[in-house]
Amino acid sequence: MDTKRPNIIFIFSDQHNSSVIGAAGDTVAVTPNLDSLAEKGTMLSDCYCASPLCVPSRSCMLTGQLPTQTGIYNNHQSLRFEQATFAHSLTASGYSTVLCGRMHFIGDEQRHGFQERLVGDFTPTHERMGGKFLGSLTGSTGPSIVSIEKSGPGYSSALAYDEDVVNAACSYVEGYESEQPLFMTVGLHDPHCPYVCPEELFEYYIDKVTADDDLEFERRKAHPAVKKWFELRSVENVTKEEVIRVKAAYYGMVTFMDSLIGRLLDTVDNKLDPDNTLIIYSSDHGDCIGDNGLFWKTNFYEGSVKVPLIFKYPKLFAQNRKISAPTSLTDLAPTLCDIAGAQMLPDTFGRSLLPLLSGEEEEDFGRVIISQLADIKGDAPSAMIKKDGYKLVKHMRYDDVQLFDLSKDPKEKSDLGRDRRYESVRQALLKILEEYWDEEEVRKTYEQDAADREIFYGAVEKCEYDSKYNWPGRPEQNYILDREVD
Repeated sequence: MDTKRPNIIFIFSDQHNSSVIGAAGDTVAVTPNLDSLAEKGTMLSDCYCASPLCVPSRSCMLTGQLPTQTGIYNNHQSLRFEQATFAHSLTASGYSTVLCGRMHFIGDEQRHGFQERLVGDFTPTHERMGGKFLGSLTGSTGPSIVSIEKSGPGYSSALAYDEDVVNAACSYVEGYESEQPLFMTVGLHDPHCPYVCPEELFEYYIDKVTADDDLEFERRKAHPAVKKWFELRSVENVTKEEVIRVKAAYYGMVTFMDSLIGRLLDTVDNKLDPDNTLIIYSSDHGDCIGDNGLFWKTNFYEGSVKVPLIFKYPKLFAQNRKISAPTSLTDLAPTLCDIAGAQMLPDTFGRSLLPLLSGEEEEDFGRVIISQLADIKGDAPSAMIKKDGYKLVKHMRYDDVQLFDLSKDPKEKSDLGRDRRYESVRQALLKILEEYWDEEEVRKTYEQDAADREIFYGAVEKCEYDSKYNWPGRPEQNYILDREVD
């Protein structure tokens, strides 16, 4: 085994709200394995994704770039075959690179630099192909009222998928004998909806989670673009009781995932040199799980756009350390290349965190953080900038921005977007945002993608695609249990 460069195990979940971890201060969440990882490593508590949506965020994470650089804005687009990712760099540098499970690649190219791929993806690799195994939970994986209605105790293919992924990852690690250092990404689907968890976990959480008391007030005071968001997803009338049911299931899914992570970490510790193995945990975006009346992602509220990020590397990184300066998920690509001694990717927005993690660099609390979104659900394209504790969101076709002072209002209850006292703050942030977000160029790209998609959809269902990277699943795995309510 190469002792000069670490083995790297990157655990990458889907839709994990960064605050729903015991180590992040959540007194309700039961996450002993993630808590232990944080205790033995370094947690970055203010990390943001570059787009609060699966494929754009993952594309940015892999390349270190923003959506305006990758050209990926929605879940129906794909990275170019020739676009360099950190997997390409690590492979070229001599790592054995393995993708086990989920990465939500779209199209024929399903590795993007990884040498091996174990377990197909939960979502179809080609638009409108595969993924027809949800049975009674059909429709519950998307951002619509269906995922709220079909929530509660039970079981789903999503839970089964993660069990298959961790089983395969453990088997691979147990049998790994190569002299090359190993880089393995373990891609999980949890805690992405469907909001369904095992009954015992649901019952544990149902009386412990809480919800906003006046959801109607939260929806009524929202920015017009956010009101449109509610309308497009048919969640204008979701009740407090429904929020609590969703959150109980969501917390149960997090705990279920944590137990799988624990099994994986035990296997890694037993097989690989723990002193020379880097463990990383993160997620592609968050989930608002009812806060401010919002769910899922595709918005720039903290629950959606922030992600957990933990590094454990006893050889170099401090234990039980928390970094509270703002960071970006785009930092992961340059950080991995730096740690691995691999060639750096070109034109990255992200920066290597190695100097920060190793204590050679001080925290940069004035750093500019950018996130961008131009999805196809009917919302106006929008972009977020965070700097010096303020967060501003600019929605295309709307005159007013959203502005939050996160240092005083971390739950984003008070929108300062029209407050005259903050005019200088708004203008300063907008000026910086313009460096990263050209609304006219984004509009052109958005319209071109829509035109291409119209033609593409007309042909895709008449084509046959290789489905070896589509996880099979079984419809009978999916059910929600009836429960008595006092």
